[in-house]
Amino acid sequence: MAVKWFFIETGMGTDLHGQDSAKAARRAIQDALQRNSMLVSGMGDADKIRIEATVAVPKPEMVKVEDLVALFPVGRAQVKVVLGGLEFPRPHRPEDPLTVASAAIAAGIEE
Repeated sequence: MAVKWFFIETGMGTDLHGQDSAKAARRAIQDALQRNSMLVSGMGDADKIRIEATVAVPKPEMVKVEDLVALFPVGRAQVKVVLGGLEFPRPHRPEDPLTVASAAIAAGIEE
């Protein structure tokens, strides 16, 4: 079935202490969702809303995809977790790097 795509949004999330890629990934998805102003949920059957998301984190093995899928309030989401993001060794505490995740989300409606 064809999907008519309506928007792409990006987000960034961090874990300031603990190098938790899962926490940074959740925050990246939430950041993208909070900045979205499209009202696709009012455009018809919520089961027809398709969401494709990719999250890049330094330690993908820490992230449970089902936890990220649960963050989407409507539609059917597919989430990929890939190697990426950033671990930034802070100058004053290099043993406790800052973990950064980035996310991109596309949403549309099945035609």
